[in-house]
Amino acid sequence: MKRFIFALLLTPMIMMAQPERERPDRTQMRERIKSERIAFITEQVKLSPEEAQSFWPVYNNFTSELEQIRKDLRKLRKNRSAQLDKLSDKELDEAFAEELRLMDRQNTLMKENHQQIRKILPARKVAQLYDAEQKFRIQLMKRMRERGMQQMEEE
Repeated sequence: MKRFIFALLLTPMIMMAQPERERPDRTQMRERIKSERIAFITEQVKLSPEEAQSFWPVYNNFTSELEQIRKDLRKLRKNRSAQLDKLSDKELDEAFAEELRLMDRQNTLMKENHQQIRKILPARKVAQLYDAEQKFRIQLMKRMRERGMQQMEEE
């Protein structure tokens, strides 16, 4: 299992070393990151096969819904910023109301997900899950930052 996880973590570094034309597209990259996240969380939380079978469908559904909400928020904020000078106060108020509604939905979704996962996993593993998510994000950001620095050095 450790070799598998090591291989998953090493794959992005190998792929980043490839010439620009051979790099995977965004969809492939997202799928690879998703696979890495699954392996990382499974290892960190030490999910049993039974726990994993119940946990992953709930977690995957949650992350899909959360991703959509965050995408909608980004789109809303981008549109508002791009049209700031053109929008009336009423339209801006409506945009802010929509943003707050999306943020409320995000918080509700997170609470619901916690309750569902808590039915599957003991409290300690839920805490480990949240820690693992944070650690994975930090690792991913670090790799992306390093990749960006490498690209700047190559230019």
